[in-house]
Amino acid sequence: SASAHAEKALDLAIEAGSPFHEGLCRFRLAQILIKAGSFDEAEDHLRQVYVICSGMGSKNIEFQYLLYKAIISDARGDARSFEDFLRKAMALGRQQWYMNYDGWESSVISDLCLKALEAGIEVAYVQELVRKRGLIPEAPPLHLESWPWALKIQTLGRFGLIRDGKPMHFQGKVQKKPIEMLKALIAFRGREVGEEAIVDALWPEALGDASRSAFSTTLQRLRKLIGNETALILRDGRLSIDPRHCWIDIWSFERILIEGEENLRKGHTEDATGFFEKAVALYRGDFLAGDSTYSWAISPREHMRARFIQAIGRLGRHWEEQGAFDKAAEYYQRGIETDDLAEEFYQCLMTCYQRQGRRAEALAVYRRCRETLSATFGVEPSPRTEAIYKELKQSA
Repeated sequence: SASAHAEKALDLAIEAGSPFHEGLCRFRLAQILIKAGSFDEAEDHLRQVYVICSGMGSKNIEFQYLLYKAIISDARGDARSFEDFLRKAMALGRQQWYMNYDGWESSVISDLCLKALEAGIEVAYVQELVRKRGLIPEAPPLHLESWPWALKIQTLGRFGLIRDGKPMHFQGKVQKKPIEMLKALIAFRGREVGEEAIVDALWPEALGDASRSAFSTTLQRLRKLIGNETALILRDGRLSIDPRHCWIDIWSFERILIEGEENLRKGHTEDATGFFEKAVALYRGDFLAGDSTYSWAISPREHMRARFIQAIGRLGRHWEEQGAFDKAAEYYQRGIETDDLAEEFYQCLMTCYQRQGRRAEALAVYRRCRETLSATFGVEPSPRTEAIYKELKQSA
Protein backbone atom coordinates (compact mmCIF):
# COMPACT_ATOMS: atom_id res chain seq x y z
CA SER A 1 0.00 0.00 0.00
CA ALA A 2 2.81 2.43 0.90
CA SER A 3 4.62 1.53 -2.31
CA ALA A 4 1.52 2.14 -4.45
CA HIS A 5 1.01 5.60 -2.95
CA ALA A 6 4.71 6.47 -3.34
CA GLU A 7 4.71 5.38 -7.01
CA LYS A 8 1.58 7.47 -7.71
CA ALA A 9 3.22 10.46 -6.01
CA LEU A 10 6.35 9.94 -8.14
CA ASP A 11 4.28 9.91 -11.35
CA LEU A 12 2.61 13.19 -10.33
CA ALA A 13 5.97 14.81 -9.45
CA ILE A 14 7.45 13.84 -12.83
CA GLU A 15 4.30 15.05 -14.62
CA ALA A 16 4.52 18.38 -12.77
CA GLY A 17 8.18 18.74 -13.76
CA SER A 18 9.34 19.25 -10.16
CA PRO A 19 12.79 17.65 -9.61
CA PHE A 20 12.79 18.42 -5.88
CA HIS A 21 9.52 16.54 -5.33
CA GLU A 22 10.65 13.78 -7.69
CA GLY A 23 13.72 13.37 -5.48
CA LEU A 24 11.60 13.17 -2.34
CA CYS A 25 9.26 10.58 -3.92
CA ARG A 26 12.15 8.42 -5.13
CA PHE A 27 13.67 8.68 -1.69
CA ARG A 28 10.39 7.55 -0.16
CA LEU A 29 10.26 4.56 -2.51
CA ALA A 30 13.83 3.70 -1.55
CA GLN A 31 12.82 3.72 2.14
CA ILE A 32 9.95 1.33 1.43
CA LEU A 33 12.09 -1.00 -0.69
CA ILE A 34 14.80 -1.13 2.01
CA LYS A 35 12.20 -2.26 4.54
CA ALA A 36 11.11 -4.93 2.03
CA GLY A 37 14.72 -6.07 1.61
CA SER A 38 14.80 -5.05 -2.08
CA PHE A 39 18.17 -3.31 -1.90
CA ASP A 40 18.97 -3.33 -5.64
CA GLU A 41 15.70 -1.58 -6.51
CA ALA A 42 16.21 0.86 -3.64
CA GLU A 43 19.67 1.72 -4.96
CA ASP A 44 18.24 2.37 -8.44
CA HIS A 45 16.01 5.08 -6.96
CA LEU A 46 18.86 6.44 -4.82
CA ARG A 47 21.10 6.77 -7.91
CA GLN A 48 18.44 8.93 -9.53
CA VAL A 49 18.05 10.87 -6.29
CA TYR A 50 21.79 11.62 -6.40
CA VAL A 51 21.54 12.91 -9.97
CA ILE A 52 18.69 15.21 -8.93
CA CYS A 53 20.38 16.59 -5.81
CA SER A 54 23.65 17.10 -7.73
CA GLY A 55 21.86 18.96 -10.49
CA MET A 56 19.93 21.32 -8.24
CA GLY A 57 22.36 21.50 -5.32
CA SER A 58 19.84 20.30 -2.74
CA LYS A 59 21.74 19.62 0.50
CA ASN A 60 18.53 18.34 2.11
CA ILE A 61 18.10 15.55 -0.45
CA GLU A 62 21.84 14.81 -0.42
CA PHE A 63 21.68 14.35 3.37
CA GLN A 64 18.89 11.78 2.99
CA TYR A 65 20.70 10.07 0.10
CA LEU A 66 23.87 9.60 2.20
CA LEU A 67 21.93 8.30 5.22
CA TYR A 68 20.14 5.62 3.27
CA LYS A 69 23.21 4.61 1.27
CA ALA A 70 24.78 3.99 4.68
CA ILE A 71 21.79 1.89 5.73
CA ILE A 72 22.01 -0.29 2.61
CA SER A 73 25.78 -0.73 3.03
CA ASP A 74 25.23 -1.80 6.64
CA ALA A 75 22.50 -4.27 5.66
CA ARG A 76 24.85 -5.80 3.08
CA GLY A 77 27.70 -6.08 5.57
CA ASP A 78 29.94 -3.60 3.76
CA ALA A 79 31.51 -1.98 6.84
CA ARG A 80 33.90 0.28 4.93
CA SER A 81 31.20 1.80 2.68
CA PHE A 82 28.84 2.08 5.65
CA GLU A 83 31.29 4.15 7.67
CA ASP A 84 32.22 6.28 4.66
CA PHE A 85 28.59 7.18 3.87
CA LEU A 86 27.79 7.69 7.57
CA ARG A 87 30.73 10.08 8.01
CA LYS A 88 29.68 12.11 4.96
CA ALA A 89 26.03 12.18 6.09
CA MET A 90 26.80 13.33 9.63
CA ALA A 91 29.35 15.91 8.42
CA LEU A 92 26.71 17.39 6.09
CA GLY A 93 24.14 17.24 8.88
CA ARG A 94 26.50 19.21 11.14
CA GLN A 95 27.25 21.80 8.45
CA GLN A 96 23.54 22.37 7.76
CA TRP A 97 22.54 21.62 11.38
CA TYR A 98 19.81 19.24 10.22
CA MET A 99 17.51 18.06 13.02
CA ASN A 100 14.79 16.69 10.76
CA TYR A 101 13.97 15.71 7.18
CA ASP A 102 10.88 14.78 5.18
CA GLY A 103 10.23 11.11 5.93
CA TRP A 104 12.00 11.10 9.32
CA GLU A 105 12.27 7.64 10.93
CA SER A 106 13.24 7.84 14.61
CA SER A 107 14.16 4.16 14.94
CA VAL A 108 16.44 4.32 11.89
CA ILE A 109 18.18 7.53 12.97
CA SER A 110 18.56 6.23 16.54
CA ASP A 111 20.49 3.24 15.22
CA LEU A 112 22.66 5.40 12.96
CA CYS A 113 23.42 7.82 15.81
CA LEU A 114 24.40 4.89 18.01
CA LYS A 115 26.83 3.57 15.41
CA ALA A 116 28.18 7.06 14.74
CA LEU A 117 29.02 7.55 18.42
CA GLU A 118 30.60 4.09 18.61
CA ALA A 119 32.88 5.12 15.73
CA GLY A 120 33.50 8.63 17.11
CA ILE A 121 31.81 10.31 14.13
CA GLU A 122 30.70 13.97 14.58
CA VAL A 123 30.15 13.33 18.29
CA ALA A 124 28.92 16.81 19.32
CA TYR A 125 26.41 17.06 16.46
CA VAL A 126 25.13 13.50 16.94
CA GLN A 127 24.70 14.04 20.68
CA GLU A 128 22.70 17.21 20.05
CA LEU A 129 20.56 15.42 17.45
CA VAL A 130 19.76 12.70 20.00
CA ARG A 131 18.87 15.27 22.67
CA LYS A 132 16.75 17.48 20.41
CA ARG A 133 14.73 14.60 19.00
CA GLY A 134 14.58 12.49 22.18
CA LEU A 135 16.02 9.47 20.37
CA ILE A 136 16.09 6.16 22.25
CA PRO A 137 17.58 3.00 20.67
CA GLU A 138 15.59 -0.21 20.82
CA ALA A 139 18.24 -1.74 23.11
CA PRO A 140 19.75 0.73 25.61
CA PRO A 141 23.44 1.27 24.65
CA LEU A 142 24.77 0.67 28.17
CA HIS A 143 28.27 0.08 26.77
CA LEU A 144 28.37 3.58 25.29
CA GLU A 145 29.30 6.31 27.76
CA SER A 146 29.26 8.95 24.99
CA TRP A 147 25.54 8.48 24.35
CA PRO A 148 23.87 11.73 25.60
CA TRP A 149 22.17 10.15 28.58
CA ALA A 150 19.66 12.22 30.52
CA LEU A 151 21.36 10.93 33.68
CA LYS A 152 24.76 9.29 34.18
CA ILE A 153 25.64 7.70 37.51
CA GLN A 154 29.23 7.03 38.54
CA THR A 155 29.87 4.50 41.31
CA LEU A 156 33.33 3.04 40.58
CA GLY A 157 35.97 4.81 42.64
CA ARG A 158 33.70 7.74 43.39
CA PHE A 159 30.01 8.59 43.40
CA GLY A 160 28.68 11.24 41.07
CA LEU A 161 25.63 12.26 39.05
CA ILE A 162 25.78 13.95 35.65
CA ARG A 163 22.50 15.39 34.39
CA ASP A 164 22.30 16.46 30.74
CA GLY A 165 26.08 16.52 30.55
CA LYS A 166 26.61 18.67 33.67
CA PRO A 167 27.91 17.34 37.03
CA MET A 168 25.47 17.73 39.91
CA HIS A 169 26.58 19.05 43.30
CA PHE A 170 24.87 18.21 46.57
CA GLN A 171 24.79 20.28 49.72
CA GLY A 172 23.08 19.83 53.06
CA LYS A 173 21.65 16.89 54.98
CA VAL A 174 18.30 17.10 53.19
CA GLN A 175 19.81 15.31 50.16
CA LYS A 176 21.55 12.54 52.09
CA LYS A 177 18.68 10.04 52.33
CA PRO A 178 17.59 10.30 48.66
CA ILE A 179 21.20 9.70 47.58
CA GLU A 180 21.42 6.71 49.93
CA MET A 181 18.24 5.33 48.34
CA LEU A 182 19.80 5.64 44.87
CA LYS A 183 23.01 3.95 46.02
CA ALA A 184 21.08 1.08 47.63
CA LEU A 185 18.94 0.67 44.52
CA ILE A 186 22.08 0.37 42.37
CA ALA A 187 23.69 -2.03 44.86
CA PHE A 188 20.62 -4.27 44.51
CA ARG A 189 21.17 -4.35 40.72
CA GLY A 190 18.78 -1.47 39.96
CA ARG A 191 16.01 -3.57 38.44
CA GLU A 192 12.78 -4.76 40.04
CA VAL A 193 14.06 -4.11 43.58
CA GLY A 194 11.40 -4.77 46.20
CA GLU A 195 10.37 -1.88 48.42
CA GLU A 196 11.06 -3.96 51.52
CA ALA A 197 14.72 -4.50 50.51
CA ILE A 198 15.31 -0.75 50.30
CA VAL A 199 13.41 -0.11 53.55
CA ASP A 200 15.51 -2.74 55.37
CA ALA A 201 18.70 -1.15 54.06
CA LEU A 202 17.82 2.47 54.86
CA TRP A 203 15.36 2.22 57.81
CA PRO A 204 16.04 -1.13 59.51
CA GLU A 205 14.11 -0.13 62.64
CA ALA A 206 11.05 1.40 60.93
CA LEU A 207 7.76 -0.51 61.00
CA GLY A 208 4.50 -0.54 59.04
CA ASP A 209 3.16 2.84 57.95
CA ALA A 210 6.29 4.64 59.11
CA SER A 211 8.52 2.63 56.74
CA ARG A 212 6.12 3.05 53.80
CA SER A 213 5.88 6.78 54.43
CA ALA A 214 9.67 7.12 54.64
CA PHE A 215 10.07 5.18 51.36
CA SER A 216 7.47 7.26 49.47
CA THR A 217 8.75 10.60 50.75
CA THR A 218 12.38 9.76 49.98
CA LEU A 219 11.53 8.48 46.50
CA GLN A 220 9.65 11.70 45.77
CA ARG A 221 12.65 13.74 46.94
CA LEU A 222 15.03 11.61 44.86
CA ARG A 223 12.97 12.16 41.70
CA LYS A 224 12.97 15.88 42.35
CA LEU A 225 16.70 15.87 43.04
CA ILE A 226 17.68 14.15 39.78
CA GLY A 227 15.10 16.16 37.83
CA ASN A 228 13.87 13.23 35.75
CA GLU A 229 10.48 11.66 36.49
CA THR A 230 11.01 8.87 33.94
CA ALA A 231 14.35 7.67 35.34
CA LEU A 232 12.80 5.76 38.27
CA ILE A 233 9.92 3.34 37.73
CA LEU A 234 7.82 2.07 40.65
CA ARG A 235 5.51 -0.77 39.67
CA ASP A 236 3.76 -3.25 41.97
CA GLY A 237 6.00 -2.36 44.90
CA ARG A 238 9.20 -2.80 42.87
CA LEU A 239 11.56 0.01 41.99
CA SER A 240 13.75 0.11 38.86
CA ILE A 241 16.14 2.49 37.15
CA ASP A 242 15.10 2.93 33.52
CA PRO A 243 18.08 1.94 31.29
CA ARG A 244 16.62 3.96 28.40
CA HIS A 245 17.31 7.19 30.29
CA CYS A 246 20.11 6.30 32.71
CA TRP A 247 23.67 5.11 32.26
CA ILE A 248 25.40 3.52 35.26
CA ASP A 249 29.10 2.71 35.09
CA ILE A 250 28.72 -0.76 36.68
CA TRP A 251 26.05 -1.67 34.11
CA SER A 252 28.38 -0.57 31.34
CA PHE A 253 31.34 -2.37 32.96
CA GLU A 254 29.50 -5.70 33.11
CA ARG A 255 27.99 -5.32 29.63
CA ILE A 256 31.43 -4.71 28.09
CA LEU A 257 32.91 -7.71 29.95
CA ILE A 258 30.09 -9.94 28.66
CA GLU A 259 30.82 -8.78 25.11
CA GLY A 260 34.49 -9.62 25.66
CA GLU A 261 33.70 -13.08 26.99
CA GLU A 262 31.36 -13.83 24.09
CA ASN A 263 34.04 -12.83 21.59
CA LEU A 264 36.58 -14.97 23.45
CA ARG A 265 34.28 -18.01 23.19
CA LYS A 266 33.94 -17.41 19.46
CA GLY A 267 37.71 -17.28 19.09
CA HIS A 268 37.78 -13.55 18.25
CA THR A 269 40.76 -12.85 20.49
CA GLU A 270 41.60 -9.36 19.23
CA ASP A 271 38.01 -8.14 19.57
CA ALA A 272 37.78 -9.70 23.04
CA THR A 273 40.98 -7.93 24.08
CA GLY A 274 39.52 -4.60 22.96
CA PHE A 275 36.45 -5.12 25.13
CA PHE A 276 38.51 -6.17 28.18
CA GLU A 277 40.74 -3.10 27.82
CA LYS A 278 37.68 -0.87 27.61
CA ALA A 279 36.22 -2.45 30.76
CA VAL A 280 39.48 -2.08 32.69
CA ALA A 281 39.68 1.59 31.68
CA LEU A 282 36.13 2.11 32.99
CA TYR A 283 37.00 0.63 36.40
CA ARG A 284 38.27 3.67 38.32
CA GLY A 285 38.12 2.09 41.75
CA ASP A 286 35.93 -0.01 44.03
CA PHE A 287 32.15 0.24 43.92
CA LEU A 288 31.02 3.04 46.29
CA ALA A 289 34.58 3.18 47.61
CA GLY A 290 33.79 5.99 50.05
CA ASP A 291 30.84 4.20 51.65
CA SER A 292 32.47 1.49 53.74
CA THR A 293 29.70 1.61 56.37
CA TYR A 294 27.03 0.29 53.99
CA SER A 295 26.87 -3.47 54.54
CA TRP A 296 24.64 -3.88 51.47
CA ALA A 297 27.42 -2.48 49.27
CA ILE A 298 29.96 -5.18 50.22
CA SER A 299 28.67 -7.97 47.95
CA PRO A 300 28.47 -5.93 44.71
CA ARG A 301 31.80 -4.29 45.58
CA GLU A 302 33.57 -7.66 45.86
CA HIS A 303 31.80 -8.95 42.75
CA MET A 304 32.96 -5.99 40.63
CA ARG A 305 36.44 -6.23 42.07
CA ALA A 306 36.69 -9.93 41.20
CA ARG A 307 35.46 -9.27 37.65
CA PHE A 308 38.07 -6.53 37.26
CA ILE A 309 40.91 -8.72 38.52
CA GLN A 310 39.83 -11.51 36.15
CA ALA A 311 39.91 -9.06 33.21
CA ILE A 312 43.37 -7.82 34.26
CA GLY A 313 44.65 -11.39 34.30
CA ARG A 314 43.28 -12.09 30.83
CA LEU A 315 44.85 -8.95 29.40
CA GLY A 316 48.21 -9.65 31.03
CA ARG A 317 48.31 -13.21 29.67
CA HIS A 318 47.25 -12.02 26.21
CA TRP A 319 50.06 -9.48 25.94
CA GLU A 320 52.58 -11.96 27.34
CA GLU A 321 51.61 -14.37 24.55
CA GLN A 322 52.12 -11.55 22.05
CA GLY A 323 55.58 -10.89 23.47
CA ALA A 324 54.54 -7.41 24.63
CA PHE A 325 55.99 -7.84 28.13
CA ASP A 326 56.04 -4.13 28.93
CA LYS A 327 52.29 -3.86 28.27
CA ALA A 328 51.59 -7.08 30.19
CA ALA A 329 53.62 -5.71 33.11
CA GLU A 330 51.46 -2.57 33.20
CA TYR A 331 48.33 -4.65 33.66
CA TYR A 332 49.91 -6.89 36.30
CA GLN A 333 51.09 -3.80 38.17
CA ARG A 334 47.56 -2.42 38.14
CA GLY A 335 46.27 -5.78 39.35
CA ILE A 336 48.63 -5.61 42.34
CA GLU A 337 47.52 -2.06 43.08
CA THR A 338 43.92 -3.29 43.20
CA ASP A 339 44.57 -6.51 45.13
CA ASP A 340 48.00 -6.65 46.75
CA LEU A 341 47.30 -10.19 48.01
CA ALA A 342 46.87 -11.69 44.50
CA GLU A 343 50.14 -13.63 44.44
CA GLU A 344 49.63 -14.69 40.81
CA PHE A 345 50.09 -11.08 39.69
CA TYR A 346 53.43 -10.84 41.53
CA GLN A 347 54.57 -14.03 39.81
CA CYS A 348 53.55 -12.80 36.36
CA LEU A 349 55.10 -9.38 36.91
CA MET A 350 58.39 -10.97 38.04
CA THR A 351 58.40 -13.13 34.90
CA CYS A 352 57.69 -10.16 32.63
CA TYR A 353 60.56 -8.17 34.15
CA GLN A 354 62.84 -11.20 33.90
CA ARG A 355 62.13 -11.59 30.17
CA GLN A 356 62.90 -7.91 29.67
CA GLY A 357 66.18 -8.25 31.52
CA ARG A 358 64.92 -6.06 34.39
CA ARG A 359 66.15 -8.38 37.16
CA ALA A 360 66.49 -5.72 39.86
CA GLU A 361 62.87 -4.70 39.41
CA ALA A 362 61.79 -8.36 39.39
CA LEU A 363 63.61 -8.91 42.70
CA ALA A 364 61.94 -5.79 44.14
CA VAL A 365 58.55 -7.27 43.21
CA TYR A 366 59.46 -10.47 45.06
CA ARG A 367 60.42 -8.52 48.19
CA ARG A 368 57.14 -6.59 48.09
CA CYS A 369 55.20 -9.84 47.71
CA ARG A 370 57.04 -11.44 50.61
CA GLU A 371 56.55 -8.44 52.92
CA THR A 372 52.86 -8.06 52.05
CA LEU A 373 52.03 -11.73 52.66
CA SER A 374 54.01 -11.77 55.89
CA ALA A 375 52.42 -8.58 57.25
CA THR A 376 48.87 -9.60 56.31
CA PHE A 377 48.76 -13.37 56.87
CA GLY A 378 52.09 -14.22 58.47
CA VAL A 379 52.90 -16.67 55.64
CA GLU A 380 55.72 -17.21 53.18
CA PRO A 381 55.31 -16.89 49.38
CA SER A 382 54.18 -20.03 47.54
CA PRO A 383 56.67 -22.54 46.06
CA ARG A 384 55.92 -21.16 42.59
CA THR A 385 56.93 -17.62 43.67
CA GLU A 386 60.07 -18.95 45.39
CA ALA A 387 61.01 -20.90 42.25
CA ILE A 388 60.83 -17.72 40.13
CA TYR A 389 62.90 -15.91 42.76
CA LYS A 390 65.62 -18.61 42.78
CA GLU A 391 65.76 -18.53 38.98
CA LEU A 392 66.24 -14.75 39.12
CA LYS A 393 69.06 -15.07 41.66
CA GLN A 394 70.82 -17.74 39.62
CA SER A 395 70.56 -15.79 36.36
CA ALA A 396 71.91 -12.70 38.13
